[in-house]
Amino acid sequence: MRLTVITAVKNAAATLPDALASMRFQQRAGIEIEHLILDGASTDGSLAVAEAYAAACAASVVTGRGPSSVQVRSQADRGLYDALNQGIAMASGDVVGILHADDYFPREDLLARVGAALAAPGAPPCLYGDLLYVRPAGAVAAGPAGAPRPAGLRQAADGVWWLAGATPYRHWRSGPCRPSRFYGGWMPPHPTVFLRRDRLQSLGGYRLDLGAAADYEFLLRVLLKNRVPAQYWPVVMVHMRTGGMSGGGVRRRWAANRMDRLAWAINGLRPAPWTLLFKVLRKLPQFITPCLGHFSNRTSNM
Repeated sequence: MRLTVITAVKNAAATLPDALASMRFQQRAGIEIEHLILDGASTDGSLAVAEAYAAACAASVVTGRGPSSVQVRSQADRGLYDALNQGIAMASGDVVGILHADDYFPREDLLARVGAALAAPGAPPCLYGDLLYVRPAGAVAAGPAGAPRPAGLRQAADGVWWLAGATPYRHWRSGPCRPSRFYGGWMPPHPTVFLRRDRLQSLGGYRLDLGAAADYEFLLRVLLKNRVPAQYWPVVMVHMRTGGMSGGGVRRRWAANRMDRLAWAINGLRPAPWTLLFKVLRKLPQFITPCLGHFSNRTSNM
C-alpha cells in the first residue's frame, strides 16, 4: 500500500514546521508514504522550511519513519484548491489524503493504520474520522535542528501529540456516513478524508469557482451524488488550529451559504429547505464538550 499526502502551502512558515514534524514521525509499518508539498510562491520562508524537511526525510529514510519520498514544488497558483488539484495529478499512491499547513496528525501510527484499513479485503474506498480544533496559546519558537521531538508539539503519556500550550476548542464528531444525512446539514470533516486514487481521478478534483465551499461540493459529489462507500473511524484523526478559510463574520457566512447552495445545484441535487441552516446549527454542540472540560482525545480504538 502506497499512501500520498498532499500539503498546500502559501506563507505558512509559522505553522508548517508542526505539520511536517507530524509527518516525519509517522510510522511506515506495511506502507509507503509519499508526501507532496505544493508551495504557492511563498515569500516568508515556507519554501526553505519544506526543502529542509525534504532533505531531513531523505537522510533518515531507513529509520522506518516518515515519508519514503518527498517532492517539493514552488510556483504561483490560483489558491489552495488549485494546489490540491496539482497534487492529485502528481500523486502515485493507492490512497490520497491531505494535511493542511496549519494542521497536524496527532498520532505517529495514524497513516499506517489508515493504510492497513484501506488495504483490508472488501474495505470501502473512502475513510474519514473526527477532527479537533485547538486554540494555540501563542507563537512557539522552533527547536534546534535535529531535535528528538517536534518543536511545537509535545507527546502526552498516551502517545498523542499536542500543540504546546494549546487547548481543545471544538470537537467535530462525524458519525457514520449515510448519504441521506447530507439533507440534514451533515458532512464529514474534509481534512480527515482519505480516498483511493482511482476513485478520486474518476470523480475529479476540486472546483476553483466555489471559494471555501469547494470541499463541501467535493464531498457532496463523492458521498451523496456518486454514493462512494465510506468507513467512519470514531477517533480524532487531525488537529486543526482555529481560524482558516471557513471562518469569518456574517457577510462571509452569507457568501458561503450562497456557494453551498451552488454546490448542490452543480451536482443536480436539491437540498431540503432546512439543509443549510442545519449545516450551521450542527456545529454548535461541537463546542460544548471542550468548554465543559470533559474532552477526551479519542484515538486508541482505531
